[in-house]
Parts: sequence; structure tokens; C-alpha cells
Amino acid sequence: MKQWPAKNDVKNEATLQDTNDCAVALCVNQRNLAPALLTASRIARQSKTKDFDIVIASLTPLPIPDEFQDLGVHNVVLGISDDLRSVGIKQPWPAAAYLRLWLAREFSETYRRILYLDADIYPQAADYRRLMNADIGAYACAVVLDKEQWLNPDDPILDLARYRSKSTNYFNSGVMLIDVAQYNRQGLLQQLLDRYRAGIDSPFKDQSVLNLVLEDNFAQLSPVWNWQWTHRYPMLTKLTRPFLLHLSGLPKPWTSHESATRFSSALIEEYKAFFAAQDAPLTFETTRRGGLRESLRDQVTNLGGHLDVWGRYRRQMRKFPDPDTALF
Repeated sequence: MKQWPAKNDVKNEATLQDTNDCAVALCVNQRNLAPALLTASRIARQSKTKDFDIVIASLTPLPIPDEFQDLGVHNVVLGISDDLRSVGIKQPWPAAAYLRLWLAREFSETYRRILYLDADIYPQAADYRRLMNADIGAYACAVVLDKEQWLNPDDPILDLARYRSKSTNYFNSGVMLIDVAQYNRQGLLQQLLDRYRAGIDSPFKDQSVLNLVLEDNFAQLSPVWNWQWTHRYPMLTKLTRPFLLHLSGLPKPWTSHESATRFSSALIEEYKAFFAAQDAPLTFETTRRGGLRESLRDQVTNLGGHLDVWGRYRRQMRKFPDPDTALF
């Protein structure tokens, strides 16, 4: 039987015994613990079987309340502070965003596959184990293209153009299915750190480092596994019924008291109640259900935008008739 530490203790990889061979992993600091716990708890409750682990990785111990440990959610402290300093990645932020780069190394003797998720991922019903067992060929990672490439699939967007990459496919790193053995066999961690040391001037640093090193050397997953249009095109979100909603960019549901959003009122209220229950740093209050909303004029403009992208949306989705099958 797998031996977990006592509640409120920290679990390190070296203490794991008889683990599952796959895991969902989130990498956060104290500030982003609450959204990570919401993500992790939804996955745990949606999964009929407990045949994968759910870990929240961090640089320092994080308090995981008993109710989440009872669901199988555990904190893992990664002892990589010296590694971060050696390449000039400062703590406490944005260091947490870079922890994903070390997951395959730190869990090399524990997991076969790791499904990395950003903390602003909102899971809907899905078969996560089936995804973690997906055929991704000899690739180390399976990912979803960035939302901008759903509309302009042939354009070298963002830092691909700036750094004259040979690739024309730029992926969003908020969801990454990692094949641990391939990642380590290909020496990707060292390649990524070398690229970071070489310098990169971009607001998408960790994501762009991944893109510039991999350069199309990845399998593609359906957009339903990293749906980045949750706020931008809410009608298409409802139509598609994606598995993982990525609340990428701004605004977030937890900033709905500061700026108008198109998120559903139910989604905003769920985050509001969850953060309040956890007494989280991101706790917020709204003066009305669903927070601030757009004007009628802005809503009509947004609806028109749906029509503009409809054809390109359909072409992108037709590439993935089976959402559980990767392209490579």
C-alpha cells in the first residue's frame, strides 16, 4: 500500500511508495494555492477511479486542508531553489511558473506520465486517465496550440516571429501532457535552461522558452483540453463543451469585482464562495451576482465577433474528430 505522510506533512518524491504511475500536477506558490485547490478538487471529484495522483508542487511547504487530502490532493516540495538561482529565476514569482520544467526530472522514478495544469484551469467532466494514456508517439509533450493560432494557423505568432524560429506552431503551456521518460531521454530540461540563460525578452518567458526549444517537436491535442476562449467567445465555449477551461489572461473570475467579464455568473460565484471558505489571498466580493457585466452594446459586439471566427473555429475543431487522439 502507498504510504502517504500524516496530514499537513509535506510529501516529497523520495517518500512515495507503491504510487500510481500517472499524476496531475499543478505548480504554485501560496498566493495561487486556492485556485489550484479548486482545480485539483474538481478533478478528484470528477474521477470515478483513483488511478492517478494529484500533486501540488511548490518551493516551500503549502498547507493542504484535510478535506483536500482526503480527496487525494497532496503537496510536494521540489528542492530546486539552487537550480532556479543558478539560471537567474527569482523567487517567489515567477519561479512557480518554471517549476513545470523540473517535473519530469523530480518524478523520474515515480511517474510515467504527468498532466501539468496551470492553476487557472477549470476542469469539467473528462476521462483524465484516458488522456494520460494517449498515444503521443515518441514526443515528450502533448499540448494545445495557442488560441491565436486557432484563427491564424500558418502565422508564426508571438515569440516565434521575434526569434525567427523555424516553427510556425506556438502552443499554450497551461496544459501539458508530459511523457517522463522521453522528456528526460531527450535532455529537455538542460536544453530549456540553456535557452533561458541565452536570454529571452518576452512576457511569455517560460512558455516561449518551451516553444523555442521544442520547435514543433510535440504532439497536438484537441482544443477541448486547453480551451482558451472561455471569456473571449462564451457562446462557442457553450457549444464546444470543452473538458478543461483555461481562464487565461485577464480578466479572471476573481477580478470580476474590478472589471466587467463574460464568464458565467455560476462560475464566478463558485470561485467567490471557494476562496472565501479557504480565507484565500485572492478572496473577493461583488456587489451583484456574477460581478461587473458588460454593457449591452459590448455584448452585441462580442456576439458579432463569434460570427467572424465561426469558419476558422470549425476548421480547427474538424482536425480532432476524436478529442482523445493526439496529432503528430
